[in-house]
Amino acid sequence: MKPSPSFSLAPHALSRRSWLMALGSLGVAPVLTACGSGDDGSSKIRVINATQGLSALDAYLDTTSIASSVASAAASSYYGADPDTYTLGLRSAGGAVNSLESSLTLSKDTSTSVVVTGTQSALSTTIYTENESTPSSGYAKLRLINGLQTGDGVDVYITTTSTTSLDNQSAAISNVTESGTSSFSKVSKGTYSLWITGNGDTSDLRAYVASITLSDQGIDTFVLIPTNSTTLASVLRLPQKGTSTTYACTLTRVRFVNAASASASAQATLDGTAVSSAAIGAYGVSSYSQ
Repeated sequence: MKPSPSFSLAPHALSRRSWLMALGSLGVAPVLTACGSGDDGSSKIRVINATQGLSALDAYLDTTSIASSVASAAASSYYGADPDTYTLGLRSAGGAVNSLESSLTLSKDTSTSVVVTGTQSALSTTIYTENESTPSSGYAKLRLINGLQTGDGVDVYITTTSTTSLDNQSAAISNVTESGTSSFSKVSKGTYSLWITGNGDTSDLRAYVASITLSDQGIDTFVLIPTNSTTLASVLRLPQKGTSTTYACTLTRVRFVNAASASASAQATLDGTAVSSAAIGAYGVSSYSQ
């Protein structure tokens, strides 16, 4: 008697998506379960909105939504996905078409952060696996991703909370270029003030956090996120495999336009402090003061 043909599938040899496609070809309806925690050997991924002017964004792996309406200066929750290679799609919240697509490979038992920078018409991403080695006891590690779209670099200063000026201070991280990522810097654990300035110019303050605690053996990525002013920024803290914290921008800049007279110079003050170092001529415009 001729033996009946046999057919077998080895699920361990196929990716989950390939396995489901094979089942579908046999007429078997697979049951899909949502992944959320990534605690079962899957990969975890989160999305950070560090864009200029995009108030909220959606993210997809292939056609599966992994993050919805991620607000500016915010991070999504982690989404658990099967280890595989996907098309990462990013779009304005509620939109039907991706503004940016790229290939993304997720590995087993990893956590991945996707930092989205740029503008809606020109999005870009910084993607990193959260696997930095733990510093020795008594120390913490930090680095910066510069999401500002100003074309220049920034410096990072870590000072005591009583410090009121950056005179004679040394930068902990120097010249992080636009959309760039610094190396990790190791500092003693403790509570500090965080200052971010234009590269080489301590008077050009872009962001400031009055008090921030760097925990023992903590690992933090800080993201500089542009405000409507373009040059001033909020700061998003991303602990490795931890919950994000947003520090909203507390800085302002002001300048004076002398349109009061066609011939006379004038000088403006704000709460008794001069806006410009010298009088401004007729129809002149001062530099910004902070």
